[in-house]
Amino acid sequence: MKERKAMSKMKVFIISLAVVVLAACGAEEEAQIETVNATTEEASAYTIVDALGESHTFAEPPETVATLNPGELDVLVKLEANVVGRPETSTEPLAEVKGVQTIGNPHNPSFEQIAAIGADVLIAPPSFVKFEETVEAQGTTVVYSNPETLEDIVGSIDMIGTMLHKEEQATTLAEQIEADIAALNGDSQVRALMVYGAGNTFLAALPQS
Repeated sequence: MKERKAMSKMKVFIISLAVVVLAACGAEEEAQIETVNATTEEASAYTIVDALGESHTFAEPPETVATLNPGELDVLVKLEANVVGRPETSTEPLAEVKGVQTIGNPHNPSFEQIAAIGADVLIAPPSFVKFEETVEAQGTTVVYSNPETLEDIVGSIDMIGTMLHKEEQATTLAEQIEADIAALNGDSQVRALMVYGAGNTFLAALPQS
C-alpha cells in the first residue's frame, strides 16, 4: 500500500516537473520569436533626410500623404501615392486629386483641415517649421521640401521616392525631367522671365532655378 502511494506521488512529481519544463520552453520560444520580430523590424526601418536636414525614420512606407506644395503634389501623383490632402490653388487640379481635400497653401495653411485628414506625412516648405510642433502633436510627421533649383527638385523626388519605397519610379521621373529640360535648352535666342508665387509673395525664377 505504501509502495503504491509512493509511486503515485512520484508520478505526480514527474508530471508537475514536465509541465514546468514545457511552460519554460514555451516562454523561451515566445521570447525568441519576439526578439526575431523586433530584429526584423529594426532591419527594415529606413531613414530619409529632408530639406532642413531633419532625419525621419520609418518602419514602413506612410499609408497617407498630404502636401502644401503644388510641385510635390505632382510628384506624389506620378509616384501613385495615397494623397489625402492637397494645396489650394487657382489652377485646375490634376484629375487624380480633384476630389482630395484642400488644406490651404504654404502662406495660409488650414490647420483645421490638416488635423481632420490626419495624414501620416505632411510635405511642407521650410516656412512651415514654426507650426511643426502643433501638427506633429496630432500624429502627423512633417517632412520639408524646398525645390528652388533643378538639383533641389531631383533631390526632392529622390527623397519622396525613398519615403514611399518607390525608388525606381522616382529615378525614372527625375531622369525624364532632366531630359525634358535638356531638350529645351537648345539654340533658341528667346529670353523669358518666369514669375510665380501665392498670396502677396511672388518670386522670379533665376537661371539656376
